[in-house]
Amino acid sequence: MGARAGLSHRVGLAPRAPGLGTVRHEREPERRRARRPATTIAKTVLDSDLDPALLSFEVTEQVVLRDTANTRALFHQLRELGVRLALDEFGAGSSPLVHLKQLPVDQVKIDRGFVHGLGLDPVDEAIVEAIVDLAGQLRLTTVALGVDTAAQAARLKAAGCARAQGDWFASPLPPVLAQAWATQHKPE
Repeated sequence: MGARAGLSHRVGLAPRAPGLGTVRHEREPERRRARRPATTIAKTVLDSDLDPALLSFEVTEQVVLRDTANTRALFHQLRELGVRLALDEFGAGSSPLVHLKQLPVDQVKIDRGFVHGLGLDPVDEAIVEAIVDLAGQLRLTTVALGVDTAAQAARLKAAGCARAQGDWFASPLPPVLAQAWATQHKPE
């Protein structure tokens, strides 16, 4: 998929790819829990000679709510390795804002439910702007999920959202096709 291959885009009025600079790993609730995920990730980073700063570990609010203490410990271990950390689908669950304080995250990914309402629902517009403003105050990067139209991209840019991903830029692709797509769509 595009997100898994690192295809998130700077918000602009025309789709374009910055390349495949980051490898993303999403921790989904239905997947089995690894016994020692930090050890597994550390071994993978060492075995692959991958710069840990190019790895972004993404966890949904659902996972954080289910196991806050272990998620916090895991995030601190990954931070020590130099891995970047993201809260995925931010605002979709009933996660308290305290997680932004307790977890050493670098990035907040705004849930697509709010993005889809941009230009249609003033409440969604206000929530997106508030998330972007809060993230900016905390020195976190924002990524809007599910950007499907030029109008949504324009509203996100006006709100100050740093990056976006969605079908407006490219449909989800497996890594091999994502590499070819990024090569074809290099920024000017």
